[in-house]
Amino acid sequence: MNLRPRRKLVIEILCLGLALYVGVMILESRKPAQPAVLPPAGHPQGYVFVSMLADLVRAQLGGTGGWTPNDLPLTPGFWLDNLPSYQLGVLRVVRRAAESLRDELGRAKPTDPPHPELAAAAADFAADLRRWSDPSAESMLQSGADALLRYREELGARATFSARSGALAHLIETLAGELDAVDQRLLNSSNREVVPWYKVDDNLYTAQGVAYAELGLLRAARLDFRGVLMQPHTQAALEAALKALADSEFEPWVVTNGGKSSLLANHSANLRTILENARVALTDLAGILRAGN
Repeated sequence: MNLRPRRKLVIEILCLGLALYVGVMILESRKPAQPAVLPPAGHPQGYVFVSMLADLVRAQLGGTGGWTPNDLPLTPGFWLDNLPSYQLGVLRVVRRAAESLRDELGRAKPTDPPHPELAAAAADFAADLRRWSDPSAESMLQSGADALLRYREELGARATFSARSGALAHLIETLAGELDAVDQRLLNSSNREVVPWYKVDDNLYTAQGVAYAELGLLRAARLDFRGVLMQPHTQAALEAALKALADSEFEPWVVTNGGKSSLLANHSANLRTILENARVALTDLAGILRAGN
């Protein structure tokens, strides 16, 4: 019996399967698009910010690969590390913003109890985001986004959104703190004894995920807090932060960590410079708001 045709068929099937597997990996590795800021006419204050926060979460769930940090072994997404790091960076910001909504923005007075939907959203986003069994990370993220949308529907009636300068300053300081944290991780990337070479790209994509989420939230805040952002000096600080965050979204073919005399770029250092500019602008903005414009 001639086994060559059969062996050739098996090899062709294996090659086709491998090509499909790699193709799915490539499709699943694409970053989610930035949600659009499209407020309806006559929307209540807070509508745009809450919508953006929910949309940032839904964008992570709705991509080709969905939520990837909890992908199981042998699935194409399991072998990705850039997109999971990116998505975890996004959720770092989502968690902090949800806490600000629960503790500051969603209260008319500091002594008021938190809105139940905001408390539920913050609790959902605090879940283990690498969990795949019931309740899965996907179900918790969707539940948190749904709670935000229910709160949004109550704005202007049973729900409050505080557009005070102090509440915005608290949010801005929170976002600046997240940038400072990822800045430190990027700085550590230059020390190979602290960060192994194969983890350098993880730090970079986490930082880019943080910047992606903050860019969306600040664009939304520009509309919902326009009453406290009308002065030229506040607008200038906000625009400087927005520009820097937008500049963070570059896509190197390979993340390298070259020295000053190297032919290879130091992508971590380049991103750190961009995010430091954003952090400084946000710190300036928070200071202006604290001073009462």
